[in-house]
Amino acid sequence: MIIKHAILHILDKDAGNLIASQSEMDISNIQIHEYLKGILTKFESGDYKPGELNDSDYIAKMISDDNPDNFVEKTTALADKLFSIVAPAENVPAGDLLCVEYANGTDDYFAMLKLNLVPHYTHTIDYEGDDLVNKLVLNRSILPDPTQTAQEGIIINLMTGSFQLVEKQYLIDGHRINYFSQNFLEIDPETSARDNIKTIKNAVKHVADKFDVPEHEALSTTQNAILKTFKKKKGRLRFQISGMRCLQVICLHKLHTRKSQKNNHSMNQLTFRMLQNMKKSTKSNASNWIQGLRSQFPSTSIKISLK
Repeated sequence: MIIKHAILHILDKDAGNLIASQSEMDISNIQIHEYLKGILTKFESGDYKPGELNDSDYIAKMISDDNPDNFVEKTTALADKLFSIVAPAENVPAGDLLCVEYANGTDDYFAMLKLNLVPHYTHTIDYEGDDLVNKLVLNRSILPDPTQTAQEGIIINLMTGSFQLVEKQYLIDGHRINYFSQNFLEIDPETSARDNIKTIKNAVKHVADKFDVPEHEALSTTQNAILKTFKKKKGRLRFQISGMRCLQVICLHKLHTRKSQKNNHSMNQLTFRMLQNMKKSTKSNASNWIQGLRSQFPSTSIKISLK
């Protein structure tokens, strides 16, 4: 990893001010370099929402080479917009906005991480009269350790426009929203792999219960099928299975790989009954069944197809 530019802007909610840095950080400082490298590496390896930018997206325009502003000016404008969103939002924690431009392999990246401050106790030396007294004080402005994953942020591949987004929902104006992607970046990311897996497991539990299949057996088969659908792409794992098609793949996988085993009767029965139900249903009835499943698991990541 080669770090090219780095800057830190302070989102001081308590004082009600954005303290924007007027110059970049000294990346030749080994301690600063190691901190940046550690926190970026940790972010890249965590669970994230993938997606790709369009040229018309707000954030794409801001970081584009076509933008005449320099790195400091671009990041200051971004920090100013972010502060205008988080300042009036009581539930959004204060923090610092870390912006880094770096190269990794053959690609260049732009990272923007909101480092939420962590309160920690430290010691201080004081005097009471002539006596030296060691005291504890609470420091509320501690940045997360480089081994911790930033709770909010985005890393954008400047060569391809693909991105990795991590965010949390907060209550703003009476609504719990993903303000980081919706209000700040103005993008629509895909669902993270972890959330996709949760959705599929919920769907499997529902179908298994409907057809009297032991939940642990259905989930075990689901887990195996999910693992087999992960494919490596540029060193990152992408999730590639969803919805009703997933359930059919899981069941058929069980049917073909364990056909000769005696203890696979219940799963084979689920496979037969479910697929038979789908085949015998009219198009209208099947659509109603699918809509029912969609309404019970209202996630845009579930793409159900009748085949």
